[in-house]
Amino acid sequence: MIRLENVLFRYPHDSFSLDIGELEIPAKQHAAVIGPSGCGKTTLLRLIAGILPIEQGSIAVQTLLVHEMPLAERQRFRIQNIGLVFQEFELLDYLTVGENILLPYRVSDALTLDQAAENRAAQLAETAGISPLFDRYPAEMSQGERQRVSICRALVTNPNIILADEPTGNLDPENQQKAVDLLKTQASETEATLVMVTHEHELLSNFERVVDLADL
Repeated sequence: MIRLENVLFRYPHDSFSLDIGELEIPAKQHAAVIGPSGCGKTTLLRLIAGILPIEQGSIAVQTLLVHEMPLAERQRFRIQNIGLVFQEFELLDYLTVGENILLPYRVSDALTLDQAAENRAAQLAETAGISPLFDRYPAEMSQGERQRVSICRALVTNPNIILADEPTGNLDPENQQKAVDLLKTQASETEATLVMVTHEHELLSNFERVVDLADL
């Protein structure tokens, strides 16, 4: 469950602000977030993930008050519970596909890289259709292949919550649907909550709920 109440966020020295009276996304729900450019869709995901601090209000994720956690605790909570998918992929060029997928296990001692994690990475790569690329580097892959790697990386820790920030924005229509299918299938199998920001309205029929940020 994700719940935001009376949340106000403002960037320092910037006119932008995000004001949310109330937003609740039940556990296991698949929700799409829409809204005009610049309205704060990416900021919303960063608030839920505990990346950005709020000025007032409350943010509860799985009954925990994320806004009250110290920075180190928020980081630990995020790596253990939240899978993040970025529009620009954010892959490390000097790591192979397999190494990029397993990256969460190498950046924090909150996770243990063991055989089960390696098996999970291999299984996700096979499901995503990128097993033959496991030892290749990002520069050797297409846009769609790189996005599937980034999705696998977000899913490899079996997160309770998947936050995807316009993961289809750089993809052609066929790969857009493949990316959404992969996210939804894995979220359903692990009973994770899925929140995806998108400006592709033709993809909205894939989701149980559509949240228009402009209406909050």
